[in-house]
Amino acid sequence: MLRQREANQGHPAGLAERILLPLVCWAIYYSLVYLPAFDQFRRHVANPLRITTEDRTVVINPRIQAAEVQRGDSIAFHQEGFRIQPPGDYPRVFAPGPIFGRVFGLPGDRIAFTPKAVRVNGRDLPRLPGMPMEGEQVVEPEQWFVWPTVRAPREGVMMGGVRRLADDSFAEAFLRMSAVRHSDFLGRAYGRWFFNTPSTEP
Repeated sequence: MLRQREANQGHPAGLAERILLPLVCWAIYYSLVYLPAFDQFRRHVANPLRITTEDRTVVINPRIQAAEVQRGDSIAFHQEGFRIQPPGDYPRVFAPGPIFGRVFGLPGDRIAFTPKAVRVNGRDLPRLPGMPMEGEQVVEPEQWFVWPTVRAPREGVMMGGVRRLADDSFAEAFLRMSAVRHSDFLGRAYGRWFFNTPSTEP
C-alpha cells in the first residue's frame, strides 16, 4: 500500500505516514476481524479460563449445557468471593471468578464422608485433599456437589494416612464452594487441549 502511494505521489512516504498507516491497518483488522473471530471461538469452540484459586488456565468447552454434566466430569464454574478468618492467622480472601473442580454428586445424590473415602449413593470413591472426615448431605435440586481444586496456604498434617488441612476453616471454605448452582456453570473442561491436560488433583 505504501509503495502504491509512493508511486502515485512520485516521492517516498514520510516517516509519520510509514508509522501511522500500518497502525491504522492493524487497528481496523483487530477490531473488524480478530476480535469478532476470537469472541466466536470462545463462545463455540474453546474458552481458556484463568482459575482464580490456582495459578493455571483451564480450557473449557462452552457448548456443553448444564443438563449434560455427569458424575466425574471436570467443570468450571463461577464462585462468589468470600473471606475466612482462620484462628490466629491472617484472613484468607477467595476472589470471585472461575473455579475448577470434579463433579461428585448430581441433584438428589447422597454424599457421605469417611476418613478413607467419599461415599456417593453408597459407592466409595477416592477422597480429595481437604474433604471432611465425617458428615453427609443430599445434593439440592439445580445443584451439583463439586469438589474445587483450591490451593491451601498450608500443607496440613497426615492423620490416619490422610492429609488434613492445618485448620478446619479451610475445609469449611472448600465445603461451602462445593455446592455449585447450575446457573453458575461455565463449561466442561476438555480432556486434553494440545499440551494442556486438566487435573482435579491440587
